[in-house]
Amino acid sequence: MSDPKFILLNDSKASGEASPKALQHRDLPSTDVPNNVKWRNLQSLLPDIHLARLLFEHYVQTADCLHREIHVPSTRALLEATYNELPGSIMGSDETITFFLSIFASSAFYVCHSHSHSISDQLKDASKWHDTWKEAVIYALLQPDAIRSSSLVSLQTILIMTYLIWDTEGQSSMFHTLRGIAHTKAIQMKIHRLDAHHPTEDGDVIVTELKRRLWWHLASTDWLVASVPGSQEGIYSINPKLMAVKYPLNIDDADIRAGETSPNSLPEDQPTSMSFFIQRIKLAELCRDMVDSMQNVHQRTDIPDHEQIRQIVGWFNSFERNLPWFFQMDEESINKTAVLAARRPYIIRQRHVLLFGLYSRLGRLLRPLLIRGESYPSSSDLVNLGINCAEKLLNIRHTVEPEDLCPSFHSHSIDQHSFGALLLLTIDTMRDNDELRAHDRRKNLIRECEMLRRKQKSLEKPTNSMIRALDQLIGIIQKPRLSAPREFVDVNGNNPGPTSPSTPYNSVGLPTQPFSFEGTEIPGSQTASTRKADDPEEHAHMSFTSSGNFPSAPGHPASSLAGQDITELWAELLNSFPSPPGLPWEEAFDGKWS
Repeated sequence: MSDPKFILLNDSKASGEASPKALQHRDLPSTDVPNNVKWRNLQSLLPDIHLARLLFEHYVQTADCLHREIHVPSTRALLEATYNELPGSIMGSDETITFFLSIFASSAFYVCHSHSHSISDQLKDASKWHDTWKEAVIYALLQPDAIRSSSLVSLQTILIMTYLIWDTEGQSSMFHTLRGIAHTKAIQMKIHRLDAHHPTEDGDVIVTELKRRLWWHLASTDWLVASVPGSQEGIYSINPKLMAVKYPLNIDDADIRAGETSPNSLPEDQPTSMSFFIQRIKLAELCRDMVDSMQNVHQRTDIPDHEQIRQIVGWFNSFERNLPWFFQMDEESINKTAVLAARRPYIIRQRHVLLFGLYSRLGRLLRPLLIRGESYPSSSDLVNLGINCAEKLLNIRHTVEPEDLCPSFHSHSIDQHSFGALLLLTIDTMRDNDELRAHDRRKNLIRECEMLRRKQKSLEKPTNSMIRALDQLIGIIQKPRLSAPREFVDVNGNNPGPTSPSTPYNSVGLPTQPFSFEGTEIPGSQTASTRKADDPEEHAHMSFTSSGNFPSAPGHPASSLAGQDITELWAELLNSFPSPPGLPWEEAFDGKWS
């Protein structure tokens, strides 16, 4: 029996022991059976009840803590009821079985084999069924009857799988297909107008709260995807002016009970299992505002692009500053959160996933300023802030205990966040005029690349294209530094001289040096540039996937002792090996991440 003070995300563990009949062993089908035969009876893919419980609890702690598609107590009860009915039925409900198979597939994906977790051998053995369960659920979801279904459980299932696809494949065609089906289902179910009228007294509080969560999951994902480069960049489907759905309650699932009135939401500074979800909504709303702002800049030629970027940076800074204390990264908050994690172990993972999303987007916004190789007295702080975001992102990954983060780092999107930070820091390091400091930074970057490479190789199905990219990036980092100092040319063609390094480095280097989180504040408009804008789209969404899209400052080729400029270095990176099927390198490097 666990310590009663230990909160397993909302409530207690599965209660009671199942009957011997319910615990009977279920042999999973052989993996060499053709798919159309193997998936004809989804019930045959279910594990025994004991393993099902283990997979469910693992899912609650590693996956549901981030995206909250289920109400844990009622779903646990449904699991028990479903298994109790199986021995006496020829076929169970396909929708319910598909729902639990989606949970099992997600849970199996997040099983870590590398660290000393208290995970049973049964869970580790079950991880080999991840692909089978995942493919079976996708097959079931794409059947005509499943697509037409307007049941709540069908929407839950498809959103669980959408998030799993995002982590396993990134923004693949399947990810967008499932997201589109989910959006259509939600509209047909009129969830987008859920709170347009006063609730009825006989309404199911659990169902109502689940619908709010599912809608906001859809909306948040829509806006987050619109804020990163890729096929969906700069466009979103869900208009906030055309929806009427309240925020989900900031409350644990155990306090939402069927047959009772809706409880009051707790203040945001009180941690609950919904704290991360609510902050994710707010980050997504900020990303939506950023997309609107960058699209509108074409019609507001009186506002320079640097001023526009500075205003958006102010929004991000305000968001970070106003995060609840348990998502903050100052020393006092970290210490307090460590105590809180004894009761809510998922809170640390939530904090770091949230900050990964924040820092990667802020760094991506500012990256064009560094890539162009030009700056102005009023915007050099923005360049430094972009570098600082990459440093903080890698610092989070490097300094926390691996076992706290590996379930989240076993993720395509998290790896893309990390790789994007390494790219940005490589650009900055190649322009560093201090040979000793640059040497230390190169060593630390190589170490970070090798850590990510080892992690990739440890996966059951490593991303070979990512491994090759990391090998190539290491080769670029090892090349002689650029002979020209990092200089910038102003709008009149004048050269103000080399800039100072973005941040101080000592012999220990990036991963172990503490960063000043207070030093990243950029007031919204107090130091805004007043010069006339260049093409704002060029700054906002510049790609560095080809030589033509990687300009140096006007009249200032960034040549090196080896006779290779930065453009050639990156052309070498992109042309040395083919991109993986379905994911061109220009999309991977441009930030096809969450």
